Amino acid sequence: MAGYYPPPPPRARPPPRRRGVTIDFITCSLNYRPNLRSTPRILDLRCENLPYPSRGMLLRYNGMDRELSEWFFARREYRVTHDRALDEIDDALERWQPDRHGPRLVAVVRCKAGVHRSVAMAERLAREVRRWDGPLDFGAELE
Repeated sequence: MAGYYPPPPPRARPPPRRRGVTIDFITCSLNYRPNLRSTPRILDLRCENLPYPSRGMLLRYNGMDRELSEWFFARREYRVTHDRALDEIDDALERWQPDRHGPRLVAVVRCKAGVHRSVAMAERLAREVRRWDGPLDFGAELE
Protein backbone atom coordinates (compact mmCIF):
# COMPACT_ATOMS: atom_id res chain seq x y z
CA MET A 1 0.00 0.00 0.00
CA ALA A 2 1.52 3.29 -1.06
CA GLY A 3 2.14 5.70 1.78
CA TYR A 4 1.72 3.10 4.55
CA TYR A 5 4.32 3.40 7.28
CA PRO A 6 4.05 0.67 9.93
CA PRO A 7 4.66 1.66 13.54
CA PRO A 8 8.30 1.40 14.57
CA PRO A 9 9.38 -1.69 16.53
CA PRO A 10 9.31 -1.25 20.32
CA ARG A 11 12.38 0.43 21.72
CA ALA A 12 14.46 -1.57 24.16
CA ARG A 13 13.80 -0.53 27.73
CA PRO A 14 15.39 -1.29 31.09
CA PRO A 15 14.19 -4.23 33.25
CA PRO A 16 10.93 -3.97 35.24
CA ARG A 17 10.97 -1.40 38.03
CA ARG A 18 7.59 0.33 37.81
CA ARG A 19 5.31 -2.00 39.76
CA GLY A 20 2.31 -0.25 41.22
CA VAL A 21 2.26 2.95 39.16
CA THR A 22 -0.68 4.15 37.07
CA ILE A 23 -0.09 6.55 34.19
CA ASP A 24 -3.03 8.63 33.00
CA PHE A 25 -2.62 10.06 29.49
CA ILE A 26 -4.76 13.19 29.17
CA THR A 27 -5.28 14.98 25.88
CA CYS A 28 -6.71 18.46 25.72
CA SER A 29 -6.69 21.77 23.89
CA LEU A 30 -4.20 24.48 24.79
CA ASN A 31 -6.96 26.49 26.47
CA TYR A 32 -7.92 23.74 28.91
CA ARG A 33 -6.02 23.24 32.13
CA PRO A 34 -6.74 19.87 33.74
CA ASN A 35 -7.00 19.97 37.54
CA LEU A 36 -3.92 18.01 38.55
CA ARG A 37 -2.99 19.58 41.87
CA SER A 38 -2.36 16.33 43.71
CA THR A 39 -1.00 14.22 40.84
CA PRO A 40 2.62 14.50 39.70
CA ARG A 41 2.82 15.45 36.05
CA ILE A 42 5.58 13.56 34.24
CA LEU A 43 4.99 15.02 30.81
CA ASP A 44 3.43 18.21 29.47
CA LEU A 45 3.80 17.89 25.72
CA ARG A 46 2.58 20.61 23.36
CA CYS A 47 1.90 19.52 19.78
CA GLU A 48 0.48 22.72 18.30
CA ASN A 49 3.59 23.38 16.19
CA LEU A 50 3.54 19.97 14.51
CA PRO A 51 2.22 19.92 10.91
CA TYR A 52 -1.34 18.88 10.22
CA PRO A 53 -3.02 17.45 7.10
CA SER A 54 -5.66 18.89 4.81
CA ARG A 55 -8.89 20.28 6.22
CA GLY A 56 -10.83 17.44 4.60
CA MET A 57 -8.76 14.85 6.44
CA LEU A 58 -9.19 16.73 9.72
CA LEU A 59 -12.96 16.81 9.25
CA ARG A 60 -13.14 13.13 8.36
CA TYR A 61 -10.82 11.66 11.03
CA ASN A 62 -9.73 12.19 14.62
CA GLY A 63 -6.54 11.15 16.40
CA MET A 64 -7.90 7.65 17.10
CA ASP A 65 -8.23 6.85 13.40
CA ARG A 66 -5.48 4.82 11.74
CA GLU A 67 -5.42 6.96 8.60
CA LEU A 68 -4.67 10.16 10.49
CA SER A 69 -2.18 8.53 12.83
CA GLU A 70 -0.29 7.09 9.86
CA TRP A 71 -0.25 10.50 8.18
CA PHE A 72 1.19 12.09 11.32
CA PHE A 73 3.85 9.49 12.06
CA ALA A 74 5.03 9.32 8.46
CA ARG A 75 6.56 12.74 9.22
CA ARG A 76 9.88 13.04 10.95
CA GLU A 77 8.72 15.83 13.30
CA TYR A 78 6.16 13.52 14.90
CA ARG A 79 8.59 10.65 15.32
CA VAL A 80 11.22 12.91 16.90
CA THR A 81 8.66 14.46 19.27
CA HIS A 82 7.38 10.98 20.14
CA ASP A 83 10.88 9.67 20.92
CA ARG A 84 11.70 12.70 23.09
CA ALA A 85 8.44 12.26 25.00
CA LEU A 86 9.22 8.56 25.59
CA ASP A 87 12.63 9.51 26.96
CA GLU A 88 10.99 12.07 29.24
CA ILE A 89 8.51 9.49 30.54
CA ASP A 90 11.27 6.95 31.08
CA ASP A 91 13.39 9.50 32.97
CA ALA A 92 10.41 10.38 35.18
CA LEU A 93 9.77 6.71 35.94
CA GLU A 94 13.45 6.30 36.87
CA ARG A 95 12.98 9.02 39.50
CA TRP A 96 9.52 7.84 40.61
CA GLN A 97 9.27 6.98 44.29
CA PRO A 98 5.90 5.54 45.36
CA ASP A 99 6.19 6.80 48.93
CA ARG A 100 6.89 10.35 47.80
CA HIS A 101 4.98 10.68 44.52
CA GLY A 102 2.05 8.31 45.07
CA PRO A 103 0.78 5.57 42.77
CA ARG A 104 -0.51 7.87 39.98
CA LEU A 105 1.35 9.86 37.37
CA VAL A 106 -0.06 12.03 34.58
CA ALA A 107 1.13 12.66 31.03
CA VAL A 108 -0.65 15.65 29.44
CA VAL A 109 -0.56 16.04 25.65
CA ARG A 110 -1.98 19.27 24.17
CA CYS A 111 -2.63 20.74 20.76
CA LYS A 112 -4.86 23.50 19.41
CA ALA A 113 -8.16 21.58 19.51
CA GLY A 114 -7.18 18.48 21.51
CA VAL A 115 -8.73 16.10 18.97
CA HIS A 116 -6.18 15.24 16.26
CA ARG A 117 -2.47 15.71 16.96
CA SER A 118 -2.59 15.34 20.75
CA VAL A 119 -4.84 12.27 20.61
CA ALA A 120 -2.69 10.52 17.98
CA MET A 121 0.45 11.32 19.99
CA ALA A 122 -1.01 10.19 23.34
CA GLU A 123 -2.33 6.97 21.81
CA ARG A 124 1.04 6.14 20.27
CA LEU A 125 2.89 7.00 23.51
CA ALA A 126 0.54 4.88 25.62
CA ARG A 127 0.80 1.95 23.20
CA GLU A 128 4.59 2.15 23.28
CA VAL A 129 4.84 2.47 27.07
CA ARG A 130 2.52 -0.54 27.45
CA ARG A 131 5.12 -2.64 25.60
CA TRP A 132 7.92 -1.77 28.01
CA ASP A 133 9.09 -4.38 30.44
CA GLY A 134 7.32 -4.45 33.77
CA PRO A 135 3.64 -4.14 34.53
CA LEU A 136 2.07 -0.71 34.32
CA ASP A 137 -1.53 0.22 34.91
CA PHE A 138 -3.15 2.74 32.63
CA GLY A 139 -5.96 4.88 33.96
CA ALA A 140 -8.93 5.47 31.73
CA GLU A 141 -10.43 8.42 33.55
CA LEU A 142 -11.87 11.36 31.71
CA GLU A 143 -12.12 14.75 33.34
